[in-house]
Amino acid sequence: MKKYDTIIAGGGPSGMTAALCCAKEGQRVLLIDRCDRVGRKILVTGNGRCNLTNMYQEADCYRGEAPERMKKVLSSFSLADALTFFHRLGICTRDKNGYIYPYNEQAASVREAFESALLARKSLDILTETSVTGMENTKEGFVVDTEDAGDKPSRKQDNRISRHKKQRFYCRSLIIA
Repeated sequence: MKKYDTIIAGGGPSGMTAALCCAKEGQRVLLIDRCDRVGRKILVTGNGRCNLTNMYQEADCYRGEAPERMKKVLSSFSLADALTFFHRLGICTRDKNGYIYPYNEQAASVREAFESALLARKSLDILTETSVTGMENTKEGFVVDTEDAGDKPSRKQDNRISRHKKQRFYCRSLIIA
């Protein structure tokens, strides 16, 4: 059973961001996604222009049962933090009526920037076309079972990106994104 510090189930924007942050802290990370490439959801945000964030971020903009929790989340990662994060990925931004977009207004460029950053991290593995089929909480962490979710023959995009029929992994931390 292969071991990781953190396994992240979900290769959308939140999952990719979590993977980059964990890897930056020196953790050995596995990012699992059921699609053939991570970041597929990015392509449909903002009608393909990828609305990254907005200038007005207050708790009353969000619905939920825990408004105090939302205030805490928003205060822990500010608009300035978000813009710095995107700029460090190489994404230039622009403000259009309070909405922040990539300068070229192309969602594909945002996904490519994320993919490049993920692949640059040697401590980060990516498993695509894979579904998480089980999770077990143990005393020391989690056991995560996966299964091939693709209907095409396995292909490797990079020596750290692959698919397999069934696998089992161990991690100390598990993030569902």
